Amino acid sequence: MIGFRLKLKSNRKRKPSVRTDAQKELMKRAKSVIPPRVEYYAGIMGLSYEKVYIRLQKTRWGSCSSKKNLSFNALLALMPTEVLDSVIVHELAHLKYMNHQKLFWNLVYRYFPKEKYAACRKYLNSEGMKIMKEMGVR
Repeated sequence: MIGFRLKLKSNRKRKPSVRTDAQKELMKRAKSVIPPRVEYYAGIMGLSYEKVYIRLQKTRWGSCSSKKNLSFNALLALMPTEVLDSVIVHELAHLKYMNHQKLFWNLVYRYFPKEKYAACRKYLNSEGMKIMKEMGVR
């Protein structure tokens, strides 16, 4: 899978997770906010996908599988719409190019200009980490 990754170390041991009320509300909100944005951008980009998954993840903002399934971190529902959209466009571009080569980036920048994309990426790396900590995901 290809996707946005955070710069975190993971011990890879899975502990049973017990969701807080805030996390449950976040999942509910994310499921109502993210899929319509994915559908919108897929439509204007002329791309199709199979399924959209919403998860509370520690190391990724989004991913795209070779089976055309998209996965997004529920925490994106707490981000400004522009930041959410940058991740969606990135993952949708992987439906056409499963790499980060020039053609991939050309497609991303066609729908999300480079400067705006870079600002969103910077926001994710700084503010996104704070939000993860606040929501007890780290």
